[in-house]
Amino acid sequence: MLEEVSAKSEMDQRYPELVRMAYLVLPGDRPRKYRLALARRIVDESLPQRAARNPGKAYVQVRTRVLARSMRPRWRLRIGLGRWLSALPVALPEDAQTDPLVELPPEVRAAYVLRTVEEMPYYVAHDQLVALGVRDARAALNEAAEVGEPAGPIAGLSVVRGPGRRPLLPVAVASVLTVVLIGGIVVTENRHRDALRRAAGEEVAMVGPKAWTHAAHTLAVWPARGDLVSNRTFIAAALTAWLRATALKTHDGAAGGPPRGRAQLLYAGRVDGTPVALLSDGGRVARYVQASGSPTTELFPAPRGGTTPLVLSDRRYLLPPWVLAARASVPGRSSRPVTFEDGVAAVSSADTAGSAECAGGPVLALREPDGEHTVADLNGLALAEVRLPARPPACALPAPDQAVADAAVTEFWTGKLPGGVHGRWLCSRYTYLDGRTVSHATLFENGGDRHATGDCGDVRGGEVSGLWWHPGHGHWYYVAAASEGFKPQVAGKFQDTGREHGLLVAVGPKGSRRPQEPVTLTVRPR
Repeated sequence: MLEEVSAKSEMDQRYPELVRMAYLVLPGDRPRKYRLALARRIVDESLPQRAARNPGKAYVQVRTRVLARSMRPRWRLRIGLGRWLSALPVALPEDAQTDPLVELPPEVRAAYVLRTVEEMPYYVAHDQLVALGVRDARAALNEAAEVGEPAGPIAGLSVVRGPGRRPLLPVAVASVLTVVLIGGIVVTENRHRDALRRAAGEEVAMVGPKAWTHAAHTLAVWPARGDLVSNRTFIAAALTAWLRATALKTHDGAAGGPPRGRAQLLYAGRVDGTPVALLSDGGRVARYVQASGSPTTELFPAPRGGTTPLVLSDRRYLLPPWVLAARASVPGRSSRPVTFEDGVAAVSSADTAGSAECAGGPVLALREPDGEHTVADLNGLALAEVRLPARPPACALPAPDQAVADAAVTEFWTGKLPGGVHGRWLCSRYTYLDGRTVSHATLFENGGDRHATGDCGDVRGGEVSGLWWHPGHGHWYYVAAASEGFKPQVAGKFQDTGREHGLLVAVGPKGSRRPQEPVTLTVRPR
């Protein structure tokens, strides 16, 4: 009994801390009072029903549940907040204190709260993020460290633990009401596009065309589109193929097997005459193609966020419903408007790269209500978010060897090379779906020639690269450059070193053959 009293006391004492943590990690898309009520609900429903023998271990488990539910709160938690709203404290947290967190990704918000607000040691915060399933905990912590300080200290909340959990009957009633209310928002209003399709004993849900206007932009609010959404036979065939899990082909680490729970229909229509369906169970997306001969079903991991187009087939993309206009291009060429109908964009073959060394898919500039976003087809089901410099040269995006989630191309040097040739040095950094990153450095000549120069170096906040350069006659030169704020250094058998046009230049031997002497390239802050 003494242990139970101690455990309960531990949870009571740390209840305000858990609520503050949930409040700060929750998305900032609702008024303060609703967000605080939602935070309290999350904490209340995360607490154990009985006291634990090990209060410290129990608290860590509760904290993990609270953070996980706060990072990506489910819709049902927003319904029936009455008893939590009625028990709010008089003083609510100030918006100015949470402004730095609003635009951050969920995992970075959590990292910021753990380190800056809760003042956890780095290794403890890292382990907590790993327990939450964050793919790159180190990157989240590094990004959180760069966020500005809040307008003032974020004080603890004057809240106390509420009454115990509700009996099961009201919870069941609330769940039913949740389904009804959500159905009123997200399930299509048209009778001929029935929200639930029975197929092989399972249900397929179709989201209404305006659902995304009432909720955060995620894959869960994409409406079902395509000219076959009312074709029950085709949708049943697509779902049955996934349910039977026969001849499934998985990509990018997606788990095999049938859908986990009810599947959501994202698309059912003819793409260049071929029936195609996209279905999602929340964690994965199935692409079913009913081509002549044997139909195929492929499984992919569900895209993080669900805010970029999905690949239906070659040069055919299903756009998010909030896209207003789109333009397509490949680096080095002018962009052109893309037509899309019922959410499907058809990109011309002229807007794809021809060289096998370059990414084959197009770059799409998407005009959305909050501005323009650039994405690129880089081997995944979902197009990758991409950041490009002004006037990117051809092949600024090298062909990836696996699906890319995020890409950033930066120009870290431009100027004249020995011999008078003008060049640009670019670094292309790719983040794969599993969180790993790779980089490719390329020196581009104005005449169109390009030279792969390895990776961009392991430089936090910068890039560095070098290569042997021959102007066509005379000496070879080892040239190297680094991004602003860094200075490259080389060690090797050189006659002299100096700088020309901001470029480190080391004079090597004469001759037509590339020197084989080893070169050590390092970098240091200026």
